[in-house]
Amino acid sequence: MHIALLILQLLTGDISHDIQVAYFKIHQSGEEIAVDFVFEKEDVHLTLGTNDKELTDQSMQAYLEEHFSLIIDDQKQSLVYGAMAIQEKHITLQAKPKAQISQIKTLKIENTCLLDIKKHSNIIQIRLYDQARDFLMNKDRTEIHVQY
Repeated sequence: MHIALLILQLLTGDISHDIQVAYFKIHQSGEEIAVDFVFEKEDVHLTLGTNDKELTDQSMQAYLEEHFSLIIDDQKQSLVYGAMAIQEKHITLQAKPKAQISQIKTLKIENTCLLDIKKHSNIIQIRLYDQARDFLMNKDRTEIHVQY
């Protein structure tokens, strides 16, 4: 319930930047699995030491490759990243596994994105197989395991 409230507040603009959070939504996009990333622009610039002009698709992808892993059925997935979009205070992008995924038995997420920022948390939203699961990750919890 608390996670849903945070999401609602972020989407409606009723949340201040005092809460350090990023969103990672893992879902089915047609027959494919996709990961949608939503970051606070200020947090990304602080972590990477960049500004809007210096931040590139390549630097964002390199950062995610180092700090975010999607492991399906004990196989680390190589992700294909789409173009990054900077919209006001947010940075968004989407990635999909290179390999075709037909069935998931186990899902492991490793995520250390932006955890160098004090009190930062990552919200993981999993929307697979008509199920909705939400998880809060932080410096004390950098891995999540889910079975189907």
